Amino acid sequence: MRRARRNVRYLPDAGFPVALQIADDLRRALESARDALIAVPSHAFRATLESIKPFLSPETRIAWATKGFEIATGLCRTRSPTSYWACGRGRCYPDPTFAKEVGAGLPPP
Repeated sequence: MRRARRNVRYLPDAGFPVALQIADDLRRALESARDALIAVPSHAFRATLESIKPFLSPETRIAWATKGFEIATGLCRTRSPTSYWACGRGRCYPDPTFAKEVGAGLPPP
């Protein structure tokens, strides 16, 4: 993705913005980030939130592009206990997802 400046596998027609930085280390990626976008499958959402929490500054804004339910609890991400701390710190953008439209610069249907 760093070289192609796009996610060739899932959104091949949507190039990354120039300002987007790609890092392979969570601490390094978040240490100077003003905004954090979490885009993971719903079954990995809780673990991802917990793994990034130690690296976020109080000013870091959080949004996510994840839909569905947690497999273990059956809870929607915006209703799971782990999600509450994130919602209080930033913006919650729950379902639905229109990744292809947004990635192409189009409005959602």
